[in-house]
Amino acid sequence: MPTDNENSIADLVAPSYNELYSAVIELREKLRVLQTSSNPNPNPEISSVVPPSVDYRILPDIGTSIWTFTGHETSSQADDWVPKLR
Repeated sequence: MPTDNENSIADLVAPSYNELYSAVIELREKLRVLQTSSNPNPNPEISSVVPPSVDYRILPDIGTSIWTFTGHETSSQADDWVPKLR
């Protein structure tokens, strides 16, 4: 007896060449619209220059902020411990 997964695989039908061609044309047009709407500058030399982005993150001192959890703590201590892992 075939499983649900085997039944769903057997029901799959590959798209026709015309369907694939239409999908490619549609995706190209959407990409063109996205590129022109996100890039209002018509000069490609100026638009290709992107300033570097800087991302700073401050990480906690894990050695002092998280204590060893043994499993013998009270439920309130466990509730205090879990958020420190995030």
